[in-house]
Amino acid sequence: MKTAPLILLCACAAVICVSCVTHPDRALQAYEAGVDYLHAGQNELALKEFTQAVKLDPDAVQAHMGRAAAQLALNNPAGAMQDYDRVIELDPTNEAAVYYRGTCRLSLKDFHGALADFNAAVALNPEDANAFTYRGATWLALHDWEKGIADFDRAILLDPTNASAYRFRAGAELELKNYQSAFADASTAIHLVPADPYAWRIRAEVKSQLNDRDGAMADANKAVELRPNDPAGYLTRARVAVHLGDFTSAENDIFKAIKMNPDNAENYAVRAQLEQKKGQTKEAIADYKHALKIAPHSAEAPDYRKDIKDLEEK
Repeated sequence: MKTAPLILLCACAAVICVSCVTHPDRALQAYEAGVDYLHAGQNELALKEFTQAVKLDPDAVQAHMGRAAAQLALNNPAGAMQDYDRVIELDPTNEAAVYYRGTCRLSLKDFHGALADFNAAVALNPEDANAFTYRGATWLALHDWEKGIADFDRAILLDPTNASAYRFRAGAELELKNYQSAFADASTAIHLVPADPYAWRIRAEVKSQLNDRDGAMADANKAVELRPNDPAGYLTRARVAVHLGDFTSAENDIFKAIKMNPDNAENYAVRAQLEQKKGQTKEAIADYKHALKIAPHSAEAPDYRKDIKDLEEK
């Protein structure tokens, strides 16, 4: 299984490059202080120390890896990418840097860039289950469900406890309407990591497709309970409610999702679906157009355009 950035740093603390630098002792001290701060969850201080280490020794791979880990802890994947770029420049065979740069690109929705990095990562280490998992997730973002499933199959073969691979595969099976397979995978993911709201959301949608009304709402409620500040939970519960015909509940949850994240195109697309079911054609067209305005180049954009065209032709 892929070593987490912080664990990777601790394992390598003793071997940070200290030769041929201007201030080797100070660079090492700053690096080790950064690791300690990162352990303690003091991410801003960790970033400061790692930056100092980089200034003192610009070619120290682990100092760049440390600063990237701090940037990720501060939810700054773009900043982390700069350090991973430097590590890869110094050592093109550093599979950890290639893999984590791929995760940064995936989070920034640079799907083709992420795919290139994950391809390189699995070439460098064909036994890396996480690299296959997140290459599969990238295929899902590009709506290539079969390629995604093939990668998740490989990841699970390498690591049968990889909960992320099961839940991602469940999402792909859901898109392909293989509901029983999706249900089995989502249930396995929940068994492995009961506190993962994503797996509960997937299973909620699967259950709604299987017309298990009570089960679907119970799973959707669980996802919201686990992460009440995540708009994705409310959006999933709204989608389930739309499918089950509970329009009032759907409206309430869509309102919450939009209030929490007004820049998510999918919020407006789900509201448009609700409006379609209620016969509110004008409002549905407006919401699909708003979704398209927010995400004109997304994988879903062609569907939004088709829905607008179909509604306008009615």
